[in-house]
Parts: sequence; C-alpha cells; structure tokens
Amino acid sequence: MEIILKIEDKNELKRLHKQTKDRKKADRIKTILLLSDWYEYDQIATILLLDEKTIRTIKKKYEEYWKEKFLEDDYVSYCWKLEKEEVKKVLEYVENNIIMDSLLIVNFIKINYNKIYTRQWIVSLLHREWFVYKKTKKVPSKANKEKQEEFIIQYNELIEKLTEKEKIYFMDWVHPLHNLENSYWWIRKGVDKKIKSNTGRDRVNLNWAYNLENQECIIIDSETINAQSTIELYKKIEILNPFLETIYVIRDNAKYYNNVLVKTYLETSKIKEVCLPTYSPNLNLIERLWLFFKKKITYNKYYEKFSDFKKVIMNFFNNDILYLKNELKSFITTNSMKPIWF
Repeated sequence: MEIILKIEDKNELKRLHKQTKDRKKADRIKTILLLSDWYEYDQIATILLLDEKTIRTIKKKYEEYWKEKFLEDDYVSYCWKLEKEEVKKVLEYVENNIIMDSLLIVNFIKINYNKIYTRQWIVSLLHREWFVYKKTKKVPSKANKEKQEEFIIQYNELIEKLTEKEKIYFMDWVHPLHNLENSYWWIRKGVDKKIKSNTGRDRVNLNWAYNLENQECIIIDSETINAQSTIELYKKIEILNPFLETIYVIRDNAKYYNNVLVKTYLETSKIKEVCLPTYSPNLNLIERLWLFFKKKITYNKYYEKFSDFKKVIMNFFNNDILYLKNELKSFITTNSMKPIWF
C-alpha cells in the first residue's frame, strides 16, 4: 500500500503542489504524499473527499509513470476528436453502404483515423445528422427512368383531355394470404407483443380496378388470375359505367393481360388499355390502395378461419371502403406517382 519517497521526491511534489492551481492535480499530489506517510486508502479518501478507487488509480499511475504522466488527465484530448472533414467522410461511408450495425462505423473510424468511439456515441452522431434506423426499400433493378417520365407526361395529358364521358381506372391483381403479416407497432422497450399466426397457405385471388377521382374500387374474386378473370373484370367495369364512351384502364405487362382472348374482347369494348412501363409498380396508384388495405385488414391481425378472413376482405371492398373515401383521398394522390429506378 505504502509508497516510499526520498526526501528530494517529497520536496519536488510539495513544490509542484504550491505551483499548481488545478484542484485535481493538487489532490493527486496530496494522495501520494499521504500514502508515503502510511495513511490508509479509506483515510485518504475521507480527507480529500474522494473515493477509494480514485486513490488506487492515482497510486498506480504514479508508480507506472511518475512525473511523465502522473499529473496528466485520463480523458481523450481534443486532438483525438473527429475533425469536420473526418465526420463528413464517416457520414458518406454510412450513406454509400448498407450499415446494419453501428460497430461497422466504430471500426471504420478506428481503421481510418485511429480514433476510438463507442456505439452509443455513433448512434447519437447519426441522430444529430438526421439518420434513422429503418428498412431498406426494394426497387426493381430493371426500371427505366426515361420511360417512367414519359408515362407520367402521358398520364397528365390524358387527365387534362378527359371528358365527362371518359374515365380512368388503375388495374392490378392481389393474393391476400391467410396468415399473420407482421408490421411495426409501438411497444414498450424490453417487452414482446405476441400475436397468433396461422400455418395455412390459403389465399384470396382478386383482380381489381381503382378510380382515383371517386375512390371507386371494383373487384373480381376468382379461383385464379388469368385471361378469363381479366375479361370478367372488364365486363363488370363496363356494366357499372353504362353511359361512358371510353374507359381507360392502366395496367402492367402481365402475360394474361396480353392474352389473345383479352385482345379479342377489347376489339368491341369501350375499354382502352394504357400500359405501364415494365418494372414500374410505383406508377400504379392501385398499389397505394393495396398498402391501405393491408394497414386496415392484414397488418398484425389474426383470423382463425379462412372463411372469416375472406369475409372481412370482401366486406372491406364492398362496404367499408365507402366510408373511408376521405381517408383514401388523402392517402392516395398523384404525388406518389414518381419515377423510381436503381
């Protein structure tokens, strides 16, 4: 425990004590002098209003370094902080890579700048720079920016020239699966929110069309999605719009839409198809309705029987959606119709 000091060492410490105005350095010097006079750790801690751990740390540092580093502070000095340009490079690294763990950033800084930071500090930095931890967004790798921009121009021209005897529908198909679809939920930290799930593979096959102007949705429930179910949907659209002269249907390039049977039917139909660019689901506004539907019906919802699941789906499109028009109007707008490419 004790520290043996020569007379000249004691005198040197006393001289340093008189010269210093730093309270921390003065306490360190007094700690060593008291230890040399055989004071116990707890006694020194009481005298200097410090804790025993600090006393032991001061003693260890004095024995290892003495004057060289004995009076230096332990915290990292400013020269170890990241410079502005270095912070910029770190943020560029985060933006240009898929970073799933903050430890990757810690290692990046250590390797490139020989500076050590904690994960907590990294997370705080990212929050200050407006980064958030969220899912990546899937984008079709073959999407064509130019063709998407051309379609948007074409759509806007179509809207401007649209007459009272014309109407536009967006069309697609969906297969709601009878199983729990997890989604985000506000849950207390450290607590798991459990929801029952099914093991079946039963699904509902829907061919549907959506009109942005009046939030109208027309659906066909089929055993499978093919040319026949497409024609059935077209017939239903025409029946529900007997006074229209032209009905524009915006759809993707699925094979059954290009079937000979469909083309033959369109030769004598009021329906005129408008094809989306390939790999461009972002331009089909019915995709927003699909998201709206999942938020209302499938996200974090458990349905014991497939018959109950199907009943809820059909009721949503046939009845519930009529009372959700105002909500749909703000959720589905042409503002979401933007080019997306990889």
